[in-house]
Amino acid sequence: MSLLALILLHLAGQNPPVRHLPRGDSTLGATIALCSGAPYIGGTSRANDARLSISELFGAVTEVDVHQFGAGFVDFAAVQTYVHRQLAQRPRTLYRYRAWAEATPLAGSGVVGTIRFTAGSEGRLEATGIHLCIEDTSGVYWWIRLAPSDLWPLQ
Repeated sequence: MSLLALILLHLAGQNPPVRHLPRGDSTLGATIALCSGAPYIGGTSRANDARLSISELFGAVTEVDVHQFGAGFVDFAAVQTYVHRQLAQRPRTLYRYRAWAEATPLAGSGVVGTIRFTAGSEGRLEATGIHLCIEDTSGVYWWIRLAPSDLWPLQ
């Protein structure tokens, strides 16, 4: 693990457990858009002015259950590291729509799962590469791009 990844994990606080709970109810290989079919509102976004990590934005994340992951991960430990890195990121903006033009196929490096929050609620989680989709505690879907230019810098 790189020094930057360790710093990000430390800044985000304690990592929630990431468990493998397989489900065969999705066609991971054919999915080319995150949270396909989820309702979205074009042009609507939310700034993350408080510079919160993804694991803090919707209430603290208590655990993540991964149901499927792409063939590009060497083992489940690699999936856990990837999910922890994603949750540690501090995006500048969250979107109520897919805010990028490129396809986001899940077959290679995708993760599909359920994210659980302290309030007892849960939502959908899908991620691949630098793109992420999370269903928050109220059932609203947010799409997040995690390229360096879209993140708050480390302090």
